[in-house]
Amino acid sequence: MKNTQQAYFIIWFFLGILLFTPVANATGPRVSPNLFTSNLDQLYALEYPPFITAQSTEQGVLFELINTVLKQQNIAAEINILPSQNMVKYYYNQETALAMIGHDFNLTRRQQKNSRFIPVLSVKEYFFYYQPAYKDGFSWNGKLSAFKAKTYGANKGDDVDAYKKAGIKIKYHRLQALVSKLRLQDVDFIREPELTVNALIDSTFPAEKQLFIKMEPEAGVMDMGVVFNTQHINGVEIAKKFSQGLKIIKANGQYQAVINKYQLSD
Repeated sequence: MKNTQQAYFIIWFFLGILLFTPVANATGPRVSPNLFTSNLDQLYALEYPPFITAQSTEQGVLFELINTVLKQQNIAAEINILPSQNMVKYYYNQETALAMIGHDFNLTRRQQKNSRFIPVLSVKEYFFYYQPAYKDGFSWNGKLSAFKAKTYGANKGDDVDAYKKAGIKIKYHRLQALVSKLRLQDVDFIREPELTVNALIDSTFPAEKQLFIKMEPEAGVMDMGVVFNTQHINGVEIAKKFSQGLKIIKANGQYQAVINKYQLSD
């Protein structure tokens, strides 16, 4: 009996140590995915299929292009894919991560002063609507005023000032939910690259792909790339090296080889 009590005491003692250490007691996004496994500099990316996705072997064309530059320049860093823009921005701003990857980070002026954005890939964006909600069609004339009083489905964290000024209502959702919200008529239209919308439809409502209508003309161009944190101890230096490496892989054909692999036109 005495031995049993001693055993219980030892178990509870070590459990207490684990439960009350600062690392294990961290909550929310403070616990980095690599906190227990790596001392490399960290880059955080938003899940954005098919350009950045944990669902494929190469993790998407943007991921592969950036990784190619990191390897070319011998930059000791690794990319973590996260599900939300808020989490990505948290690590960047609060944990002083080396960089974040994606698009439209809607940084404040102060944050912009401490950041350097290097575009890696540019893709066309289009507006989409759900045909059953607009059986007579739904078009636009190239001006946001055409959507006045309609509801726009925006990614959390996106800059929507221009939409608000045009009298458009805004509803925020995570990227993966936008197609579902469009189908449920919770929003009237969304704006994304065609490849992204196709990827989302394929994973949710593949039988209804023809009902999600792309609107012409194109809505604009999305620049996707890396925002380096100049507040990070190595941020300025690595941003310069990355920029040089990007030029090199474009000159030696590696960049175009990756683009061709994904059947994209740069």
